[in-house]
Amino acid sequence: MSNLISNVDFEQEMVINPEVFPIPLIRERYGIGGGLDKGRPPIEAKKFSPQRHPGSDSKPRNSGHIPRSSEHPPTSMAYSPQVLGGENPMPEQPATEPNDDYWPIEIPLHVTWGDMDALGHANNTRFIGWFEETRFEVFRRIGRGDLGPHSPQGPILAKVECVFRAPVVFPEELVSAIRACDIGEDRYTLEHRITSVTHDRVVAIGSSRIIEVDYASGEKIPLSAEVRSALQKISR
Repeated sequence: MSNLISNVDFEQEMVINPEVFPIPLIRERYGIGGGLDKGRPPIEAKKFSPQRHPGSDSKPRNSGHIPRSSEHPPTSMAYSPQVLGGENPMPEQPATEPNDDYWPIEIPLHVTWGDMDALGHANNTRFIGWFEETRFEVFRRIGRGDLGPHSPQGPILAKVECVFRAPVVFPEELVSAIRACDIGEDRYTLEHRITSVTHDRVVAIGSSRIIEVDYASGEKIPLSAEVRSALQKISR
């Protein structure tokens, strides 16, 4: 496949948000990752409590802690809106929270037991798969749903980003939404948002960069007028 698309710059960027995945706490709790830190000073894992400890005059250190209640089922991993450990938190990544609520395409998703990983929540790779499900609904609507070896031209995924906002656990109900933006001569961007219906919160946002390619030559080609018109109907 690579020889067909040699002139297209491809990259896949998985954005891990330390506000959601506190790596130092995982290492302390499960004793993993030590081999990666040889020669480096140890990172102290700081624990935060949403309530003041008895006899303490200090203010709560984590007022935004997600409560472990029936509303938010417990998982085997703690999530905090504050970065655990280290003085230089990872900067926010390019994918940003959209400012409006226009999402022309929404698909319901069901979290299965097989989506879970050893840490008790849906594995990060599942989010990319959920993005893919709505992305192919876009392809279907713009006349690119019949992809295969016989197709003379069509879309190629050049880049995908995902920012994780909150954990997802079985058996949550989700909605994966998508829309188009930044429609160029031979490419466009699809914005993603996954919402937990169960907890009424956004659990992930992201984007996919799509390039139109002639599959036989591997060359980028302009979007047709029909594809461009269809994309504009689902763009913000």
